[in-house]
Amino acid sequence: MLLGSVATTGVLVACAQGAKANGQGLFGAAPNGSPGIGAASGTGSAGASPGASAGPTTGIPTASPGHHASSAPPSHAYPSDYARAILTAWGARDTSYLTLLTSTSTKNQLYGYGSLDQHWTLASSQGATGSSYASFYNRDGDWIVLRSINSQTAAHQWHAGSVGTWSKISYPSDPTAYVTYYMNAYVDGNAARMTKLGNQTMTSHFTGLSSKPDSGYTLGTPDGTAGHTHIEVTESSVSFDVIFRVANQDLGQAGAIEGCDSGC
Repeated sequence: MLLGSVATTGVLVACAQGAKANGQGLFGAAPNGSPGIGAASGTGSAGASPGASAGPTTGIPTASPGHHASSAPPSHAYPSDYARAILTAWGARDTSYLTLLTSTSTKNQLYGYGSLDQHWTLASSQGATGSSYASFYNRDGDWIVLRSINSQTAAHQWHAGSVGTWSKISYPSDPTAYVTYYMNAYVDGNAARMTKLGNQTMTSHFTGLSSKPDSGYTLGTPDGTAGHTHIEVTESSVSFDVIFRVANQDLGQAGAIEGCDSGC
């Protein structure tokens, strides 16, 4: 009897030792201690703190392509107004942040515009086909439309911005082209350009109207008298009917539209 008891005890000890060597407890499986299980993406098991519990890797989010969060300057959080952040970085010549918001090619494009007035006024903000378009003008009447990709800004991904439209102010030498240029500025909401082409009184009048013409306006045949050209512009949907008076000697420069013969 004594010999049988000793033998039985030896078997139990041997089984227990074998179970521990295989990572198995007597009353069930112990946690799997395999390296890498539960580690953050890109982090080896050596970086885990002692005693940290392991967990499955399934469902751990990974950075989307183009989301270079690690390259973000610590001094800049992700902007709530993406377009305005681009303008601010551009004006401050903050090259690293501007490139992060846009791209190297867009940064070079913006810098290539040269020295500009950097006081920008938002004219409109619109969305179309997964993008947002913010339109701005500066005090000189220059015009820029910045595009940002909605899916990227929603996910706080960088490099979401680009230039949709750029238009530096100019002064046509042809009266019809001059009035067309003025009307396009009016439709866009570029008040500074309107004032540069005409005067503040006209700008205040037109921007104060409750409704304005769209791009479907029509220009009449120019009528020239006594050093001036008179051009009628109509747009029936808002009953817009204005005859602009253009000083021929001022064509090609600012202020060529002196005023209106009727309609303003």
